[in-house]
Amino acid sequence: MRRPRKPTPPTTEAIDQFCAAFDDLFARYEERRALRQYVIGLLLPREHNKTLVELASIVPDTNRQALQHFLHDAPWDAEALNRRRLQQWQAHPLLCPHAGGVLIIDETGDPKRGHRIVLAAQQYLGKLGHVANGVVAVTSQWTDGTRHAPLGVKP
Repeated sequence: MRRPRKPTPPTTEAIDQFCAAFDDLFARYEERRALRQYVIGLLLPREHNKTLVELASIVPDTNRQALQHFLHDAPWDAEALNRRRLQQWQAHPLLCPHAGGVLIIDETGDPKRGHRIVLAAQQYLGKLGHVANGVVAVTSQWTDGTRHAPLGVKP
């Protein structure tokens, strides 16, 4: 007989409700808890880019090492999570895509120093206007002018 899962500590009703739709994708309590902390960190206002260290420092009761493990080492399927996220968005009665929206495809290149950076290579970086060492990613999102939804990203 399977033992019931340990419930995650409550956050806000909206965060708990959103994250509960993904709980079955995470085998361990620590991963389910880290998902909630990560989502809260992404939603909190910040003046500049949020690094892992900053996320851990602005979300109460968050352990930086646990968040690092969740993002880099924990055995969860990012593609399955993204598929579920898109299914949730498409099924939402108020936020779902409609004919008045548009698809945006964008390519962004960021220069990188060093040769041991994952995905960095000599390539054209539009931001610089020439070939340089960097990482390029193509993102897609849907918008209707009042809201947008990220769809995917490919390096």
